[in-house]
Amino acid sequence: MAQLLLIKTANTALKTVGDIVGIFLDTHKFSDYEKEAFNITYIEGSREDVVTKLNALRVPVERAYKARTTLWERTRPEEKEVWKDADDKWYFMEVNPKYRFSMALLSESEKTTLATVSAGLDRDAAFEKLIVNPGVWDAKNTVEAKDLNG
Repeated sequence: MAQLLLIKTANTALKTVGDIVGIFLDTHKFSDYEKEAFNITYIEGSREDVVTKLNALRVPVERAYKARTTLWERTRPEEKEVWKDADDKWYFMEVNPKYRFSMALLSESEKTTLATVSAGLDRDAAFEKLIVNPGVWDAKNTVEAKDLNG
């Protein structure tokens, strides 16, 4: 079973209660400070399995570069980070979430499913809700990168 260290108190705009700070082995011993400052929860499966599954579901984020002429220049082209939604559309990433995974949007039954069920459609659906969607996290991230979607 994997142990998750979660934000307990959001003290800045970059954090949400339930954001996943780290994923640990079930044998990991948390310090007294960690136990007091963070929530600790469990997911069925090994740490490696959980990390692999989350990375497979991760929202694609890449660098995009504004095209220039083919002439040599001493200035770099303009570049921005972009992210791809489930419909394969690219959007500009204006504000980065501090953490890419969170339990903030999970219901109690979904949390229970992750803690007790090792496989199945309900578990897969709960895993997909752990991904922080940049467009939902901040409205500034919903400007479409039309040149990339053409």
